[in-house]
Amino acid sequence: MLKVRRHDGLFEVATPAKINVGLSVLGKRPDGYHEIESLVVAISLTDRLSGRPMADGVVHLTVESQNGETPADESNLVMKAARLLQRQTGVVRGAALLLEKHIPVGRGLGGGSSDAAAALVLLNEMWDLDLSGEKLAELAASLGSDVAFFLGTSVAIMRGRGEVLQPRPTRVPGWVILLSPPFGLATKDVYALVRPGLTPGVGRAILYEEWLCRGSLAELGRQLVNDLEAPARSLRGEVADLRGALETAGAVCVSMTGSGSAVYALAASEEEAKRVMGNLRLGAGVEAHLLAPWDAD
Repeated sequence: MLKVRRHDGLFEVATPAKINVGLSVLGKRPDGYHEIESLVVAISLTDRLSGRPMADGVVHLTVESQNGETPADESNLVMKAARLLQRQTGVVRGAALLLEKHIPVGRGLGGGSSDAAAALVLLNEMWDLDLSGEKLAELAASLGSDVAFFLGTSVAIMRGRGEVLQPRPTRVPGWVILLSPPFGLATKDVYALVRPGLTPGVGRAILYEEWLCRGSLAELGRQLVNDLEAPARSLRGEVADLRGALETAGAVCVSMTGSGSAVYALAASEEEAKRVMGNLRLGAGVEAHLLAPWDAD
């Protein structure tokens, strides 16, 4: 999914966001995480990570973002990925990295995880480490639950705590209307309110994929469930307002992504997506994006 491009000594990777087409919380694990199942689709809202090698062994990160939500210190997953590679390989090379942030933080879009995966891929090539895809996936899983997704195919069924992936060859048709409110939600706060149902949603992801591939978006919309949406709405009622805005505008397949706070609609055609976009009535600070499924080519 992630491709390193080189020109004039600069290494660059575009890093996509993702949406969860349904998310089932199956129960609490002994390690404190929750067991989940979700159909995950990469979308064309992207950050960009670029860098040049530095002979002094120092890794320096600069972050450019409109809202200043993303730190450039050691807490950034890009820096954590770089430090992990240094520890694992003993490499003494450095890098000057620039992260251009466009994926909003705390909206369930996986931007930080995507950036971390990009750092692994970019530095593996920049530093001539020649680590295998399997080794990179192992390192990715240690950085975060869904980091490994961004190293694989653009559509996958995600299980475990997010690190168990079943790549899917699906090419998702249609368009995505994404609404990002002016606030984020902390994943731990949302999961703290989860109460798994008596009938866990095992196997829903395959059904969602079938409806999606057939273009049966109305049927998918009637059946689509994200078990984290109700907890997110209890924390911020505006999440329900976003869903209502999309449905009132004519969208037939609407859901929250991840643990929120962003909400999206799937549309079968660009014409339909633009019609929904034109009908939207949004509150102050809500950003609307018209996006396609991610195509790295």
